[in-house]
Amino acid sequence: MGDQSINRISSQGLTIAALALLGLALTNGVTTAAPLGAVNGKFGKRNTCSESDYQHVWVTVSDVQAHKIPGGWTDLTPGMQTAPMQVDLLDANATDCFLASLGVTTGLPVGHYQQIRIILWDSAGPGNGKGKGKGKGKGKGKGGGGSVTPPAVNACASVGSYDCVQLADGGIDPLSVNVETRTGLRIPPGQIARGGLNIQPNELLDLDIDFDVCESVLEAGNSGKYILKPALFQGEADTNPLLNGTLYVGASGGGIVSPNTSLPVAGAYVYLESQTPADSTEIGDPEPVSGSFAQVENLVDTTISGADGGFAFCAPDAGAYEIVGDSDAMPTDGNASNATITTDVTMTDLGATAGAIPLLDDGTSPALLESLVTTQNTAAPGDVIAFAGAQPFTGAGNVTIQAIVPPLSGTLPAPAPGASLPAVATAAALNTSNCPALSDLNPTLTCSAGANCACFTLALPNSNPVIGPANGPFVTPAANPANYSVLGAASNLSGSGAEECDPSALITDPFALTSFPQLLATPMLSFVGCD
Repeated sequence: MGDQSINRISSQGLTIAALALLGLALTNGVTTAAPLGAVNGKFGKRNTCSESDYQHVWVTVSDVQAHKIPGGWTDLTPGMQTAPMQVDLLDANATDCFLASLGVTTGLPVGHYQQIRIILWDSAGPGNGKGKGKGKGKGKGKGGGGSVTPPAVNACASVGSYDCVQLADGGIDPLSVNVETRTGLRIPPGQIARGGLNIQPNELLDLDIDFDVCESVLEAGNSGKYILKPALFQGEADTNPLLNGTLYVGASGGGIVSPNTSLPVAGAYVYLESQTPADSTEIGDPEPVSGSFAQVENLVDTTISGADGGFAFCAPDAGAYEIVGDSDAMPTDGNASNATITTDVTMTDLGATAGAIPLLDDGTSPALLESLVTTQNTAAPGDVIAFAGAQPFTGAGNVTIQAIVPPLSGTLPAPAPGASLPAVATAAALNTSNCPALSDLNPTLTCSAGANCACFTLALPNSNPVIGPANGPFVTPAANPANYSVLGAASNLSGSGAEECDPSALITDPFALTSFPQLLATPMLSFVGCD
C-alpha cells in the first residue's frame, strides 16, 4: 500500500454502511461537501417545500446567545463575532448539533434556557473594516466589532453578499436578513421543547433546531428578491447528545503517554469507529487464507480538531466506540504523530466524553505505502476504490481488532474535501501519476493482464499506535516493527455509491514494516467479479 494473501473483510468488519458513507462523498471524483471554510448546515431535518424550490440557503452566523434562569443572557459561541461562519440551511447531510457545527465542542453549559437568539452577521455594518457607523471595536452582534475575519469561502460571493439562496436552475440571489443581524433569529419558550432546555451536570448536550426553511424564505412579490422571515416548527428546539474529546501533545514516560493540556493539537484527523457491525449491512463471512486476519472496525464518522484541540460527534447511537486520531504536523516541531486509539468510549442519551487524548510526536515524516489496485473487467470504464490503512489493538473479549487510521498528507490521490477516505478510479491502462517511483520498488508491482488498474500511495504514521481507554491511561506504543493492513472498497464509477465486484471489499493480511524507506511496496488489492 511481496506476495501476501488478500482476504475478504469479515462480516464483523467494514460494512455496507461504511461503503455508503464513502460512495456518497464522491461523484466521479467530485465532492459534494460544503466548500472548505464553510460549515454544513445543522438546521432543517424536515422542510415543507420541495427540493425543487431551492438548492441552498446560505446565511452567515456571528453569534448564538441563550437566556438562562438565573443568570440572564449567555454567549454560547464566544469569539464568533470576529469570525462569523456560513451555514447552509438546506444541507442534505445536516445533523442536529448546531453549536458543534459552529465549532463549539463543549455542548450547552449547565442551566435552564428559556430563549435562544441566532444572530446573523451584518457584513456591511460595524466592525467590517469599511468604516461605517460607530464600529470601532464595540460592535454588538452586527459585525462583531474590531477586526472581523469573514468566512474563508463565501458561497454568495457572486452576488456580493454573505447570505443568499441558490434556486433550482442554479441561479444565486441575495437573501435579505437585516432585522436578524440586529435582534437575532429568536427562539422563544413556545418553540422550545418542554418550554425550556434544562441542562443538568454531567450531561453533554447540543442544540437541535428544527428550522422550517421553506416557511422562512419568502420572495418579495415578483421582484426576484428574497427575504428571510424565520420560522421554526412548534416546540422543535431541543437537545441532542454529543460525543466529544480534546487532542493534546503527548509525552512518554514510565510506559505511559500523558497529555500536556497546555498544548492542544489543532487540525488533527479524528475518526469515530465501532467494533459492532450495523444490522443487516454485513459484507459476508471472512475468508482468511493465512489465519492472521483480524476484524476491522466500522467507520462511523470523521471530523477535524478545532483550534483548541476539541472535536465533537453529534448523536451517535448508544454503545461503545473507539476514537482514532493522528496529525500531519504536531505543534512542537511539525512532525507527523503516531495514531492514538482511544477505546471504551461509551455513548449514552446524555452524551459522552473521551477526555484528554494524547498524540505522540512520531519524530519523522509519515511512512509512504504504495500499491496497485486492479478490477477484473477491462471492457468497462473501471471502478472507484476507496482505500485505507489499519493498525491493530486489543478489543472486547481480548480479541485483536484493526482500527482504520486516518491517512496523512502524502496520500495520493489525496482525500477529497468532505470524503471519508481517499479513492482512486481504475482504468484499462495503468495510471502511474500517483506512484511516480513505482518501478523502483522491490518487488516491482505490475498490472495483471485483462484488468483495470491504478496505483495509489498511502501515508500513515511511521510507528505503532498509542492505545488507551477513555480518560486514560494511554500506553507507550510498542517498538517497531509497525504493523499495518491495507483495505479497499469498490463502488460504481458513476458515483452512485453502489457496490461493485465480488467481494466488494478486500483487506491484506497484516504485514510489518521493519524499516521505513520513503517508498515501500505493499500487497496488491485485486478485485474480481466487477461490472
